[in-house]
Amino acid sequence: MSAPRAIGRLFLHHLRRGLLPGLVVAAAAFGFHMLVVRIYVALGSGAEAQVFGRHIPQALRQFLGIDRLPLNTLAGFMSVAWQHPFLLAALLALPIALTASLLAGEVERRTLSLILSRPVGRVAQVVSAATAVAVWCAVAAGAGAAGSLAGAGLMGLSAQVSPGAVAGITFNLFTLMLAVGGIGLLFSAASSEQTDAVGWTVTIILLMYVLNFTAQVWPAAAGWGDASLFRYYAPSRYFLGTHDPARDLMVLAASALVTAAFAAAVWRMRDFTV
Repeated sequence: MSAPRAIGRLFLHHLRRGLLPGLVVAAAAFGFHMLVVRIYVALGSGAEAQVFGRHIPQALRQFLGIDRLPLNTLAGFMSVAWQHPFLLAALLALPIALTASLLAGEVERRTLSLILSRPVGRVAQVVSAATAVAVWCAVAAGAGAAGSLAGAGLMGLSAQVSPGAVAGITFNLFTLMLAVGGIGLLFSAASSEQTDAVGWTVTIILLMYVLNFTAQVWPAAAGWGDASLFRYYAPSRYFLGTHDPARDLMVLAASALVTAAFAAAVWRMRDFTV
């Protein structure tokens, strides 16, 4: 078997591994955003949400970005939804689970020998896994955007939603998922069990989330937030239309590339008993 053909087959194998979780998370993201618009309408187009918003502490309002985008606007309501813990947990679980499965999982399942027997270099194996993860991250993030636009259209609120802002948030979320996937890929390349790879990655991501929240609500810790990937994900600023996303996207993309490169180096240097 030629090397290009072997790489193609490995990539298809990696894509198939992500088929079920990718479609489930994409469906959940689509349904969640459809539901968000329906809830906004059920709340009297945000009137009751605005009353609730007044009771949210100012620091938390600033963290969510609703200090300048009130909850009685669809944009403000959506900006909170794009940061909802349920949505982020589901979407970020996808790259974490897939990266653990595609590298450490092959070692744990003792199927790595079949991959190593093919004319595919180890770096190419990591690139294939990373590309497959990126594909499913794009599908899931895109499904969320489709849910937002479809929900607004069905409720007759399309004029209140900027497709450009939704597209910008989607790409920002996609790069955040890639950055998380890069961390997952690194721990997966260094682990022989999926639980170890997932556990270390989740620990790092949770610490980053807490660090970003602390930096937002505690002025003395404001400078710490730059070390968190979540600092560079800001849905509300896209709806405001005054945000230059270049720095955020560059930081997240660079983080994904650097961690993936380290993952490839670790995977290449490892000794396997198969």
